[in-house]
Amino acid sequence: MRGDSLYPDVSGPIAGFLYLPGFAVAFMPFDWLGPWIGDAVWKATGLVLLTYAAWSSCREMHRDIRVRVLSVAFALSIPLLAGSFLNGQSNIHLAAACWLMTLSAFREKTTGVLFWTGAAILAKPLAIVMILLIACLRPRMIPALASGIVWAIGLPLIAADGQYLLSLYRDCWKMLTTMAVSERFATADFTAVISRLGWSLDLGLIAIIRCIAALAAWAIALWISFRLPRNAAVLGVMIIGASYMCLFNPRAEGLTYSILALPCAMVIGVYLYEGRARVLWATAAVTMVVVGSNGISIGILNLTRYWFKPAVFIGLLVLMAAAIAKTWASDPCSTHVFDARSAQPASS
Repeated sequence: MRGDSLYPDVSGPIAGFLYLPGFAVAFMPFDWLGPWIGDAVWKATGLVLLTYAAWSSCREMHRDIRVRVLSVAFALSIPLLAGSFLNGQSNIHLAAACWLMTLSAFREKTTGVLFWTGAAILAKPLAIVMILLIACLRPRMIPALASGIVWAIGLPLIAADGQYLLSLYRDCWKMLTTMAVSERFATADFTAVISRLGWSLDLGLIAIIRCIAALAAWAIALWISFRLPRNAAVLGVMIIGASYMCLFNPRAEGLTYSILALPCAMVIGVYLYEGRARVLWATAAVTMVVVGSNGISIGILNLTRYWFKPAVFIGLLVLMAAAIAKTWASDPCSTHVFDARSAQPASS
């Protein structure tokens, strides 16, 4: 509101405001509530939105099944969600907005796509990954996705003039592009695992790996969207997109992995309830808890910083893929639970 600079000088250490200018405007109502109430309402908003996204994602399950699956999923994801929630980070809001955007796109709700796209890009510029993925999977939603980006970009005009806003976007673009190609920042993406192994990769090769991973993510998501029931496909696409956002994001942090927590935990909860390949799914459940527990003490955190979450999550995703393959081999229709609105819950 004062017309101050929001962004740091990229020639030195980058810290502070790492979001689009519109985030400052979107956060203003919470700021008006003061540091105590505003903080509590901000955190509660993220938790409510994430819960709503998860509930909506399995709304066609029988109610008893849905309650049980979500209970297991929240129990498993608490360790991984807790850090972002307690710190008030926007990762929780980002996960919820991307999830609701994906649901709206698959259900062909244009208004929902438009709104949640803008909310997601405001929560973090990283949401562009999910936006591009949805654009490739549902081309008819491209106008709504583009409109969502436009309203998010134009939101600061409520509080600022055009020239000031352009200067903010120039600073923001400079900051984001500098962080994406710089070696000065320690991140928790796949490069942290490579560094831990004592290997070194050229920045150009890392960029190529990210591009190949993007194409692979798109191909897998495309296959999922055609082969699975709608609600199961939404969950799969969300996991694929969130995995890329964590493992191949040049500014990934340990807390970024909270966006993967609940989608992965829901898949684990479904198949634990179904009772097939239970040993594999139980192992995945334990791994989910472990991957969120490395911050339990400062000593463990220092030993596992950066490399632990990407390394363990790669293993978790491989384990889940193996469990799904085994489950589908024994029952190709095992995803029916996502759309079995009239089905009765299985006996214990």
